[in-house]
Amino acid sequence: MSIVGALQYLTITRRDLSYAVNQVSQFFLASTTDHFQAVKRILRYVKSTISYGLHFQHPKTSSLLGYSDADWARCVETQRPTYGHSIFLDGNLISWSAKKQPTVSRSNCEAEYRAIANTTAGIVWVINLLRDLHVVPTVVPTLLCDNKSALFLSQNPISKRAKHINIDYHFVRELVASGKLITRYILTHLQLADIFTKSLSRPSFELFRAKLRVGPPPLSLKGCYAFQTCPYTSVVQTTKATHTVTVKSNSLAHTKERVLSIISIHPSPAFCLTFRPPLVSSIDAKMNVEKLQKMAGAVRTGGKGSVRRKKKAVHKTTTTDDKRLQSTLKRIGVNAIPAIEEVNIFKDETVIQFLNPKVQASIAANTWVVSGSPQTKKLQDILPGILNQLGPDNLDNLRKLAEQFQKQAPGGGEGTAAATTQDDDDDDEVPELVAGETFEAAAEEGQKS
Repeated sequence: MSIVGALQYLTITRRDLSYAVNQVSQFFLASTTDHFQAVKRILRYVKSTISYGLHFQHPKTSSLLGYSDADWARCVETQRPTYGHSIFLDGNLISWSAKKQPTVSRSNCEAEYRAIANTTAGIVWVINLLRDLHVVPTVVPTLLCDNKSALFLSQNPISKRAKHINIDYHFVRELVASGKLITRYILTHLQLADIFTKSLSRPSFELFRAKLRVGPPPLSLKGCYAFQTCPYTSVVQTTKATHTVTVKSNSLAHTKERVLSIISIHPSPAFCLTFRPPLVSSIDAKMNVEKLQKMAGAVRTGGKGSVRRKKKAVHKTTTTDDKRLQSTLKRIGVNAIPAIEEVNIFKDETVIQFLNPKVQASIAANTWVVSGSPQTKKLQDILPGILNQLGPDNLDNLRKLAEQFQKQAPGGGEGTAAATTQDDDDDDEVPELVAGETFEAAAEEGQKS
């Protein structure tokens, strides 16, 4: 119980702990080992982010921006929703909360509307505080919610489904009607108040934590001497007239006084100190070159008595490649095309043939995928099978197309006839070896024999 109380005190400056501490605070009277493990997990997170804190910047305007969110029926036992809000003053978070609503809400709209009412009350309180400090808001406050039904109730008269809500919650509608408050819709993944109402994934949690301006300090007050971490205590003395600063440090690891150089000092009550650790001017190291060369030559992958080299083994299998391919095709929106009996891919004088393949296509991505057992065939072998599947009209068109290509081809048409005539003329140009002898009778006798 004392640990949870300390964590509640820590939420004053660590707004990222609000939801987790709110959940473990509900089991003071009947806590179990599971609750203690949850508390230990929070402590481990605090230890890993021990240097995190609030970050504020100088506000240029007095504009107010509020985020409101609720998780309907979050509590398993009471079914009461958990609501949270955050109020920013020109980008600086000045008010936040993560609480369980005192009543049960009958719908998500009602839970969100009650959260809007509580956030509106917080905005009104901040406005009154600013007026007491003589700071008049120049812009009408804006409240962001991710539930359109709740926003409709805040801007319109009461509906039949919302008559049971207490009248005091409807002062939100009065402020909106009078122009003193503006309500806007925001997408759920941009709702910063989600960090106060539900458990988030690590990327979302770190994103919202950064937007809430929770993080490590920009300047480090830790130093080191000769590459060793030395605990020390510092005493800072200031003078209002000159703003001089003297720093004394006691080191437990070294007897001589530790010197820290001050980089920047701002002449204001809340000045900032940055300590720079002393640097080592030179490092003396004696290396045995021959020994290093022998060690480098002895390095082998595997083997007993040798230096092992850490290598990441990558096992490539067809199953893994298929899974990666299917995931890639799924991202580009590929759909299967059924009832495909045959796919032929023509390349030069060969044809890659797929029988009963699996065909997938994406028209938008201009992607076609054919999966199956391919067969490589010659064009002469597969062409008769294609012609048998063509009808009379297609065959007639194919014949006309072939004649057209034959005319366009060099040496076709009249050129062929000219070549035939040329061959006949070439026979007349053969000289006679013996005058008056054609040797035809000898050829006939040779054929008879």
